[in-house]
Amino acid sequence: MGGWITIGYFLFFPFDLWIISRALAADTQNPGLYGALLATVHLMLFAILVRLYSATKTRDYLFLTLDGVPSMLAAAILTVDTGFSGLFLFVHGPRCFHICGLEMWHSAQGAVAQPIQNGTQAAPPAAQTRWE
Repeated sequence: MGGWITIGYFLFFPFDLWIISRALAADTQNPGLYGALLATVHLMLFAILVRLYSATKTRDYLFLTLDGVPSMLAAAILTVDTGFSGLFLFVHGPRCFHICGLEMWHSAQGAVAQPIQNGTQAAPPAAQTRWE
């Protein structure tokens, strides 16, 4: 269902690009470029909302996690403030750790490790395994 809604928005995107976003950007220095940025932000927000309400698999949650980065970059373009750089690093730093943790969790799903039997070549000698 979410795929058809997204395809429908792609059909709506040119209307948003040429009419709605261009009208919102009419008072800027470069209305065409700023309108294209606004239309792209609208598309990105629509994709986030559709994926948020239709997420069922790990891939969907990874998409939502990774979609925060272009959202922050769009906010950086639309915001002209020096304090935003610090806030961007404050939010983006933990996001990188979250993405790494999510990938480690995803890799561990379904992984089965066989216990190492004593006396095999891979097992350390018994004297080295005890804490004395």
